[in-house]
Amino acid sequence: MQIIDSIKVEGFLRIRGLDADGLELWKMEKPNLVCVGAIQAITRLLAQQGTPPEDYEETKIWAIHVGTDNTSPVTADLDLGSAVYAAICDQPYTVDLGTGEVEVQMTVPISGAVGGGDSSGNANGSTLVEAGLFTRGDNDTPSYSGPVPQGQLMMAHQVHGAIEKTSSFAVEYTWKFRISS
Repeated sequence: MQIIDSIKVEGFLRIRGLDADGLELWKMEKPNLVCVGAIQAITRLLAQQGTPPEDYEETKIWAIHVGTDNTSPVTADLDLGSAVYAAICDQPYTVDLGTGEVEVQMTVPISGAVGGGDSSGNANGSTLVEAGLFTRGDNDTPSYSGPVPQGQLMMAHQVHGAIEKTSSFAVEYTWKFRISS
């Protein structure tokens, strides 16, 4: 048995609709699907592959992408089916070394270009049904309209109930990962 076989990575995705004052309008929660990119990032960290700190920067959790394709995700996924918005996760991340948990968050704003997102209104008019968590790769700007940037790994992918995004609410994505044995 390999060491990586005894490491368990699990996660949880929470999605909330927020009004202009930040008050919760609705909430969805579901278990996370961990993709092969998470295992690759953990393996690189354990092996210290690459020349630090560059490799650490490229494999750290970095952005959340959302899209409109409701195809069931699989662990081998490398990208969303149809991304329409992406933004760098809010800083700082929540990290609990005692429990092995990392929590990251990104909000699709009500409107306006924020966080590297869609300048036409941050996915307004789109039916959001998928989300993905990505590492940084070698790109400082998350890509939402083309292929995943070089070196960027998809750590998690999940489909969720349809969200008809409008300019009347923001959508907050919170991803929690736990690493255990």
